[in-house]
Amino acid sequence: MPSKSKAQQRFFGMVDAYKKGEMKNASSKIKKAANGMTMGDVKDFAETKHKGLPEKVDENIIRLTESDLHAIVKEVVNRMINERREGDHEFVKGNDGYSQYYINHGNKSVSAIHGYPGAGKKYAKNHGYEYHDIK
Repeated sequence: MPSKSKAQQRFFGMVDAYKKGEMKNASSKIKKAANGMTMGDVKDFAETKHKGLPEKVDENIIRLTESDLHAIVKEVVNRMINERREGDHEFVKGNDGYSQYYINHGNKSVSAIHGYPGAGKKYAKNHGYEYHDIK
């Protein structure tokens, strides 16, 4: 994996030198990085060319681990399931067995999805919902 900035490339250049025994007074950060990485991984970062790289990467960028991402996805899926359970919206098949429409009870709208263009129109009219036809 190549370095993302010039500063990162220089840092891994020092890690590379430390691993080769060419750097005597290495900082604890350099030692920690050197002990936690293979020589091949260090070389991938250290050999990155500077052209086109920023001097430093913005530290305000959110970095997510795989477990963080898994937790976020799980939370979103659970919210979607709960909304579905609460009857906030539903997908309905038309009487012809082919047409489908989407009912959103939250904003009181009905949208045809595919099939007969008027799918769901009667439902919308009977329940006072806004109807959106297939475009």
